[in-house]
Amino acid sequence: LPLMRRVLGDAHADTVSARHSAASIRRDSGDVSGAEAEFRSLADTLQSTLGPDHVRTLIVRNDLAAALEMQGKLEDAESIGRDVLERYRRTLGDAAPRTMTATNNLGYVYWAMGRHQDAEQHWAIAAAGFEKALGPDHANTIGARTAVARAMLARGAAAEARPLVERIALTALEGLSPARRLQT
Repeated sequence: LPLMRRVLGDAHADTVSARHSAASIRRDSGDVSGAEAEFRSLADTLQSTLGPDHVRTLIVRNDLAAALEMQGKLEDAESIGRDVLERYRRTLGDAAPRTMTATNNLGYVYWAMGRHQDAEQHWAIAAAGFEKALGPDHANTIGARTAVARAMLARGAAAEARPLVERIALTALEGLSPARRLQT
């Protein structure tokens, strides 16, 4: 990555991909604050070179919002997450999988904020959208459904959640990461 930055520059497509991968690896290995710094720097680079509505910019900003949520920086995560969601809606449409991802991620921010009704609403929208776009057995669909069920159970609606929980339980979980499989 340092060599790519020096030879190709920060904004070159290959460097951008490597920077994004490096930030994701940092996040996944527990260095969330380091990931936040790289996501933020990369988002600034992409906004100035590709513009604020470019899909690549929005992907990185969505990852930035998630890193902020993981650190409890919830107001910033919500602000960025809402902006990303609105830009996806405007540029890709309400039903696009990336729009659903931003909707789902914003649900996690709302959950962390204690806004459980807003979280459940976002997760339900994401679950329906993922199912329509990616199918009922896709990891994103299963994950969003699981989040909806958790929200229902948290608000005491076990009877309402039961059909959803049974549906999730009967779904093959091969496509899920070990952490997501355990959560499900």
